Amino acid sequence: MPSITEWRPENKWEWYFLMQHYGAPTRLLDWSDGALVLVALYFALAVAVIKIVDTLPDTVAGKHVGGQLLRCGTSPGANYEEARGAESRRDFLHKLGITLKELQETRYWLLVVSGAGLVPGTALKVALPEVDELCKIIGTSKRTATANRKAGDGLPSPSPR
Repeated sequence: MPSITEWRPENKWEWYFLMQHYGAPTRLLDWSDGALVLVALYFALAVAVIKIVDTLPDTVAGKHVGGQLLRCGTSPGANYEEARGAESRRDFLHKLGITLKELQETRYWLLVVSGAGLVPGTALKVALPEVDELCKIIGTSKRTATANRKAGDGLPSPSPR
């Protein structure tokens, strides 16, 4: 493979990639910003949850589980955005904690949906692993931020919006 200086783009996407590499503004999402990657993952999770809820049966159980899942499954992204705009270190940790709790509740209700056989398993094959990964990421972030706060090393400033 040629180096980036020797490479000649062959299509529009390769041109965008090259432009982004050299700092030119493009319509491509900058995946080097970890906060934006998480925002995209939360958005994808919310969309997946909405689609799952829309396929639940029109029964008492389906309505109850659907309402619970819709509330908790669409809120982590909004809570994470609030954490990014936190006013203090303490506020940041608190909002990360809320984000984690909502993710854990989402996992619970997805498992209920799976266990009760309310939707085909294929719909859950994407959402459950995503929730598990987000729980791990936010759990680790919260532990690190708490340790930094206790150590007095400071906490990285929340990402600007």
